[in-house]
Amino acid sequence: MRCGFVLLGASMLFVSFFFFYVLVFCENDSNKRVIYLTQMAERGDKDAQTDLGMAYGEGFGVVKNYEKAAFWYSKAATQGSVSALFNLGLFYEKGWGVTKNLQLAREFYSKAAVRGSVDAQVNLGVFYINGLGGRIDYLRGRNLFLMAAEKKNTVALYNLGYIYNYGLGIPRDEKQAAKWYGKAAELGSMSARNSLALYYSRGAGNLPVDRKRALDLLKSSACQGYAVAQNNLGILYLEGGDEISKDVRKSYAWFSVAFYNGIKTANEARKKIATYMDEKEAKEAENLAREYINNYPTSINGSDTNKSDSQCRLPAY
Repeated sequence: MRCGFVLLGASMLFVSFFFFYVLVFCENDSNKRVIYLTQMAERGDKDAQTDLGMAYGEGFGVVKNYEKAAFWYSKAATQGSVSALFNLGLFYEKGWGVTKNLQLAREFYSKAAVRGSVDAQVNLGVFYINGLGGRIDYLRGRNLFLMAAEKKNTVALYNLGYIYNYGLGIPRDEKQAAKWYGKAAELGSMSARNSLALYYSRGAGNLPVDRKRALDLLKSSACQGYAVAQNNLGILYLEGGDEISKDVRKSYAWFSVAFYNGIKTANEARKKIATYMDEKEAKEAENLAREYINNYPTSINGSDTNKSDSQCRLPAY
């Protein structure tokens, strides 16, 4: 792996997803469950109101309806439901069933965060770091990530690495960045594995230059569905080096899946590579691209630890 290529870093992550506590639907009894939840919710049961909001938000047992989901979340939030507060923050952030309002999203995330919601702490931290719904406050953002990091939240751990890597509100410190990226990577963070690979490729943050380790981290991240790492593998296979032989077919395939998973610039790269290949290579590359697209999709719910512990595992070091 040479250092002449330009690997992509990553933008600030943030996970937005729904909490599910006891809401479990089976196909045969989902309608009965919704009827029961509705009866309980109308009587003022906050847990039922929250679960009903989740049912409408996800379309479990009912037709998906964000407006009704927001209605029931609002009912539960007034009674202090932490998950309802978090999901209202999410709804106002995304504009699902309500008018998009980042200030209200920040307020609901704040209420959920002080009640112990780790995911609200992460999302609120991102709001402070990026100035969403209010002023930028790097210190409060970092403190929120530290709180969530204590619960081993990989997004919080990654974001702490990001803060130190870019010196947001503090002096830039690659050693600290490498530490936090490493903690997140050990817990399966695909974004941290990509960032840590860049550190190992150039020996940054007091890490040794270990391009084999960098390549393993990239492959693991790409396998998990991280489009940035997939694009980086496209670059590496195109250029070749000590740890990776040049392979235009694999390069084309990795650029293809990266484009499929959201990296727009990867499309131009794969089109250019197509001009290098003969008919046989082009056919093999297309088959490989279809295989990669099928095997390495991006996470549909924004999870930073996509896939189980048995998949995309890093070699022991």
